Amino acid sequence: MQQRLARPLVVVLGVCTYLVAGSMTVTAGDVPAGFINHGILAPVGQAAWNGVVATADAEGNPLIFVKFWGGTEDHQTYYLLIDARTGETDQVDLGHTGRHGGAWDIFLSPDNKLYDTLGPPNEHVLVEFDIATRTLSEIAQLPASVQRIVTFTIDDDGIIWAASDPGAELFSLDPKTRELVNHGAMAEKTWRQYPTLAADDRGWVYATIVFQEGSILAYNSVTGERRELLAPERRASTTKTSIWRATDGAVYAHLDSDKQWYRLHQGEITPVDEPLRDTAVYGNTTTTPGHFPDGSRYASIDVPNRRAFIIDAGAEQPRRIDFTYTGSAKPIYSMIEGPDGLIYGSSAIPLRVFRFDPATGESANWGLGSHGGHVNQWVRQGDKLYGIVYGDGDLIEYDPSEPFDDAAIRVSANPRRIHGGGEAQRLYGRPLAALAHPDGDHVLMSGIPYRGDVGAGLYIYNVRTAEEQVLRPEDLIADQGIQAMAALPDGDVLLGSTTDPGTGGTRVATEAVIARLDWETRTIAETWVPVPGASSITDLIVPRDGLIYGLAPGGVFFVLDPETGELIHTETITEYGGMTGT
Repeated sequence: MQQRLARPLVVVLGVCTYLVAGSMTVTAGDVPAGFINHGILAPVGQAAWNGVVATADAEGNPLIFVKFWGGTEDHQTYYLLIDARTGETDQVDLGHTGRHGGAWDIFLSPDNKLYDTLGPPNEHVLVEFDIATRTLSEIAQLPASVQRIVTFTIDDDGIIWAASDPGAELFSLDPKTRELVNHGAMAEKTWRQYPTLAADDRGWVYATIVFQEGSILAYNSVTGERRELLAPERRASTTKTSIWRATDGAVYAHLDSDKQWYRLHQGEITPVDEPLRDTAVYGNTTTTPGHFPDGSRYASIDVPNRRAFIIDAGAEQPRRIDFTYTGSAKPIYSMIEGPDGLIYGSSAIPLRVFRFDPATGESANWGLGSHGGHVNQWVRQGDKLYGIVYGDGDLIEYDPSEPFDDAAIRVSANPRRIHGGGEAQRLYGRPLAALAHPDGDHVLMSGIPYRGDVGAGLYIYNVRTAEEQVLRPEDLIADQGIQAMAALPDGDVLLGSTTDPGTGGTRVATEAVIARLDWETRTIAETWVPVPGASSITDLIVPRDGLIYGLAPGGVFFVLDPETGELIHTETITEYGGMTGT
């Protein structure tokens, strides 16, 4: 492997409070007194969400290009160029622009130039990477309103189009002159829209948008006219869309909430039956995804486990190549002591579950297939560990005494998926809180919706009988999610709320509360507002004295008596540093 200017980072593993407080990246000399640096527990990375393309070098040799998220915010992004014949890897350091993740999407032009944006949110720089010469050049600084570019496409004149999060601003780039034009927002919406673009053969650029209200937008690249094509009565909360340019010159689009396919052409929308997918322009390239110019293709690539499977031209069976890279520290989201006295936890993007033996210093890590999320919290009930997983509202059960099955979350035998997907995504797709109930039988999970909605559900699972119960938002706290949970001595459950909606949603409630859930009736018995105006209750514990101790944003620490509802103590503790959950 060749690597230029790589600067590996490490994560300190000390006591749990230290790691949970921030997954700090440090050098050996920065380790605080009393801590031991045990190194990086999961030195892996993953591709950006739409960050892999098949291409070739200047001599025509097949290459897999990967926009590689392989570190922390101090140096997050690299480019990997993997020789599809041998696995030999060139890891390209991107300098100061690689310090952050940049765009989720990339685009490979017909002349083998790669377009991307790099840099921190609201400071993105549009860049061009020449595959043949392996050189990076900056084209333009994007406006501060752009948090990230989330989609690219190309039109028939070779103009590259891009759109941004959160406001669906539309940009065009002429690769020949390198002129970048900001065309403004495609529509005036108040929520994050995550647009996806495609262009027809008549100068119109289209976007699907998602979350609070899915829709289809159109922009005339000649006149600047904007249209919202989807009828108001068909716009609804949406998380997934499909939009693509076909060989007939039109664009076809579909929203999961609408269940209707549409043909988009010359700024007009026509309902159609589901079309054959004769795609002319794909998500990040004009060539067939995964196919190299020499007729070979990659069947799959597993970046965390450093392997890919290649099907050579004329071959029927894939062959494996192994590649290399230097992965640096990834954020650790959660840790827990297992029933065997070892430390278990999860790092994120990609999801890796690690095991660490504090006596020997030995460690191991595994994934859940190519899962790019994170286990937001672990709890232990009996001799098993239960994790809540971002994205689908998944609850997983892990038996540390059995081998770890590094397979996709839906099929892994250990951890096995107990619950998730479907309605769970809308109730607690971004799970924030888990609780092992003191009755020894139940595990609880809650959070906020994955996308677009407000209000949360509560999932209750009996680990002995496998019985399930789901409480819905109308049963809990109106228009609020749940960020923290704890149990009182009598078994009642405390729910610390958050006013945050799912991504792309609109906040409705004005202040967070603590709600007391009667464990016998599974109904809300009473609520308190410990910190007026606070947006969230970020943590709760109930020690032996039976009082409620909690944290809120802004470094607020409070103590509340659940018997009287009296707020016993409150103070700001920012002098001690930052807090978890904020």
